[in-house]
Amino acid sequence: MRYKYTIEDFVVSERLKEGVIVPEGKFRVLLLEKKGRETLEVLQRLQRRWRLPSRAIGIAGIKDTHAHTFQYMSVPAHVKDLPQEKDVILRFVGYCHEPLSAQDLLSNEFVLVIRQVSEEEKTLLERRLEFLQHCGMPNYFDDQRFGSYEEGEWVGKNLFLGRMERVLCSYIRTHAPKKLQERLSRSWGDWKRCLVLSETHSWKVGVRVFSFLAKEGHEKGFRHAVGLLDHRYLLLVANAYLSFLFNRGLSLRLEGKKGVYLSSKEGSLFFPTEEVTFSEREGWIVAYDVPVLDPYMERVLIEEGVSLSDLKVRGIYGVTVHAKKRDFWVYPHILRSEWSEDECFPGFWRFSLELSLPPGSYATLVLKFLCHGS
Repeated sequence: MRYKYTIEDFVVSERLKEGVIVPEGKFRVLLLEKKGRETLEVLQRLQRRWRLPSRAIGIAGIKDTHAHTFQYMSVPAHVKDLPQEKDVILRFVGYCHEPLSAQDLLSNEFVLVIRQVSEEEKTLLERRLEFLQHCGMPNYFDDQRFGSYEEGEWVGKNLFLGRMERVLCSYIRTHAPKKLQERLSRSWGDWKRCLVLSETHSWKVGVRVFSFLAKEGHEKGFRHAVGLLDHRYLLLVANAYLSFLFNRGLSLRLEGKKGVYLSSKEGSLFFPTEEVTFSEREGWIVAYDVPVLDPYMERVLIEEGVSLSDLKVRGIYGVTVHAKKRDFWVYPHILRSEWSEDECFPGFWRFSLELSLPPGSYATLVLKFLCHGS
């Protein structure tokens, strides 16, 4: 069995809460349709085109890159220009009174396709789907959350621990124009050279960062240089690390029951195959201000070599994370399922599944469980 074989095998659409979109307001609401594009990359392009600060664009969530996605965004009411690109379409759908945020999202609806299912695997897949529908699943974060985990290192952990040069290096590796990345790496430490390279390639972020580092006395000012990066990126990598800690704590909590381990970018996660009951419905995504620390998270922090007080971004104004609650368990709402012959793999079956999940839950975990062991 395989999934995400084509872009159209994973379609996700946001559903906003009732009353968020109104006939008149200070902000225009746009429906962003994209295929195979990373959300923040698209937003940065639009931000530059509209000449807006990053905080002026509101979103309810970040969607998968390798997928066909429909998501909402808010912009100031004066923005009328709606560029249309090959894989990006913008539509005006109404107004809102405040910039969109995660609190405005009601649910995400998915259309998923599993391919190359053999006759023998059909029964197993249906049995697993029935288990999910009745018994639910752990509310882990999945790989889409962990793009900042590279070469066995968490950018967010480096941010929390003040390893700012490493954070800056990671940003250059992943966000500088590809033709510029290697040149900047070879010139690292020669900030005037890095500035010239950024100017030559019209890379505004690089110009901003290296203009600062190239000034006399600023050569080691990495904390301030990191603060010049897009704060959405910094919040993304910080929250990715906190999400990893939540995953690890939840997996430890569940181990010992009957189940399987599902592969994840940051390590295996335990997935029960028997009904689980919790004395508590939700737990904490920890940060420095968490009111209580359970023994599973204490163990995770010891394993990671970090203390609770470390989990605070220091010295960068506007980049703040706080502890927040998250449900341990989630129940996928199955809307429809259908078998058909697989047009991509003759002789095999194609399984189409429509489902709804609450905000922050991952349909890719549903796919991983359904296809586990295939």
